[in-house]
Amino acid sequence: MKKSLTLLLILCLWMMMGCAASHYSLGKKHAEAEQYEQALTEFELAKQEKSGDPNIFREMGIVYYKQLDFKNAIQHLLQAFLMDSTDGRTLFYLGTAFEITQKTDMAMDIYSRYVDVNPTSGIRSSIEGRLEKLLRQKMKEAAEKALADENQLSLSAVPDSTVAVLYFENMGNNRDLDPIQKGLADMMITDLSKVHKLKVIERIQMQKLLEEMGLGMTGLVDNKTAPRVGKLLGASKLVKGTFMDLSAEKLRIDASLIPIKKTYRFRRNREVDQLDNLFKMEKNLVFGLIDQMNIALTQEERDAIEMIPTENLLAFMAYCNALDYEDRGMFEQSAEFYREAVMLDPGFIPAQQKLTVTENLSSGNVEISELEQQYAVSETETDIETASAEQADSKETEESDSEITAEAPSADIVNQMIHSGGVLDQVFLPGVESREPAQERNASTFGSEATFDIQVDIPQE
Repeated sequence: MKKSLTLLLILCLWMMMGCAASHYSLGKKHAEAEQYEQALTEFELAKQEKSGDPNIFREMGIVYYKQLDFKNAIQHLLQAFLMDSTDGRTLFYLGTAFEITQKTDMAMDIYSRYVDVNPTSGIRSSIEGRLEKLLRQKMKEAAEKALADENQLSLSAVPDSTVAVLYFENMGNNRDLDPIQKGLADMMITDLSKVHKLKVIERIQMQKLLEEMGLGMTGLVDNKTAPRVGKLLGASKLVKGTFMDLSAEKLRIDASLIPIKKTYRFRRNREVDQLDNLFKMEKNLVFGLIDQMNIALTQEERDAIEMIPTENLLAFMAYCNALDYEDRGMFEQSAEFYREAVMLDPGFIPAQQKLTVTENLSSGNVEISELEQQYAVSETETDIETASAEQADSKETEESDSEITAEAPSADIVNQMIHSGGVLDQVFLPGVESREPAQERNASTFGSEATFDIQVDIPQE
């Protein structure tokens, strides 16, 4: 008698509260089977019964996404995003939908949010690489536009505080020093960026323009081309330099500040020293250029510029090689050289930072279909971890609450009963469609999976 009443109570509760969940779950099942029209039908029914659930809008958006109907996909995913801006599944598909439809700024914003709210995601590095890829794509598009609109560009609109550092040219005989052409420029860009009164053009931005101008392989700009490059970059001043080996151990570096808006040339700065003092020479040149621009540095700025990132010349040479491979889009090879630089000098922070960027670019610079596969694998691994944690929690709950009186069961307990993998399966055999994946339960109003025994005491006649 007691067992029959227990089962009857569970059946009633299941029928009362299981309908809305079943439409959603059936929709998920159809979607997983690529039965998209049936999935949309079930999700529409679920939405009518529970219009405030972001999971329903999200899954509908993903179905439209799979059907390549990106207009409806974005509409539904945005609705889900407005309801819950922290759901990783929503953010991933919304970001990729924006990217596919070439809404680059929106895609970058959503990808950034994904990284912020999913710091332990299995595809975090790929998403960060995707962000870097899109940023470089925007720089390329900006370079294309600058060239297309070159005749309309006005130097008068260029801020006087904007500076670009061109690659240095090796004027000596030692070709082994060629890699430092970009390395020296990179160091100067970093140091000049520490001056608050200056706006320094990023090296990657300059590289993209040089590529569009057909100068990308060497990146070298002659005196006649330099003013045009400055105008296209929106820089009022250019730093242009050369270096040459004077002996096996001695180096000379020259750097000039070229004004774009004026016709006169600033004086040339020159440093001659031992090759091992390369970093000291670069610092002296930077301070000389700043003096020529009549900028008074604060002590904080001066101290920041004086910091030498590495004193290991071999580590710096590996870093320079890495820059060149990175510009060629050969990210795996670039990462190898950055890794070598870090190995030679573990305290070489810029090398560590760029190593992370290139590693991310290697994993994120793929077709979106492959990115989706990475995400699917990541989701599956997360589901397994979550299910294991929930199973452990369920076992603890069973041990501590072996008997629960059900005269007035709470909504939480009922929800947990609905998703129970134990007693309900044995009685009703509802099937897979009635049990949602772990990550969906975490984001929805339904509780985590647990098994409960309900004891109802029947008065004896």
